[in-house]
Amino acid sequence: MDWQTSRKTIRERTQYMFNNALHSDIEFAVVKSNGELDKIPAHKFILAIGSPVFESQFHGPMAEKDCRTINYNGTVEGLLEFLRYVYYDEVQLNQNVVMEVLHLAKFYIVPSLVSMCSHFLEENLGPKDVFIVLPEAIKYEEVKLQGICWKCVEFDTELAVTSEAFLNVTQEILCDILERDSLRIREIDLFKAVYRWAEHKMQRQGSDGEARTMRDIIGDKAFHLIRFPTMSKEEIGEVLSQASDLLTKKELFELFLYF
Repeated sequence: MDWQTSRKTIRERTQYMFNNALHSDIEFAVVKSNGELDKIPAHKFILAIGSPVFESQFHGPMAEKDCRTINYNGTVEGLLEFLRYVYYDEVQLNQNVVMEVLHLAKFYIVPSLVSMCSHFLEENLGPKDVFIVLPEAIKYEEVKLQGICWKCVEFDTELAVTSEAFLNVTQEILCDILERDSLRIREIDLFKAVYRWAEHKMQRQGSDGEARTMRDIIGDKAFHLIRFPTMSKEEIGEVLSQASDLLTKKELFELFLYF
């Protein structure tokens, strides 16, 4: 039986054409992490009716009429989920692909998919992965999502800053964390998280050949955002036992004036 006659709706037929070389007139070329080239077949007509960007690319005044390949700098998994939605309005989101799909949906102007990705992130965001999502939300200027991330950080601060993802945040985000007044964490525990972050950076510094001290890695701005005066004398003792070299003699003197 012909494949068309066994599928009653347009949606079922376009679903059949998803990732199918039949009648394909365009392909996405993706270089995988192992260096292998993967090619995903597609169809200009379906892409064009799903995205104004594709329509302009294939049929606009500046269209490349003989375009047969689109080089894609991302993952096969993320691209396939984006195309799945374009072809038949379904997407299988998870934490590994959602930010990539969101980026594709924004770039190719598919607002309904942008909404689905944002809703998924809002419903599934937790303290253990908030620092995976936040940098991407900043990168793609997702203001609402940034706000949701910061609420998560403020509500579950201790879990967020003890996550593995926290170790990879930029110094700028680290400063943004330290500047907040509504974190649910003791200052000594926040200091320990910052110290752990700096240790992680220190372990990686050999790869760039630049020898730096822990104080250099934390940076003066971040260091001075740590509220040492709010710590007890015992907690200051913990700081000194762990990282006495972080404070200058002048800073130590000024600190003990509080007690």
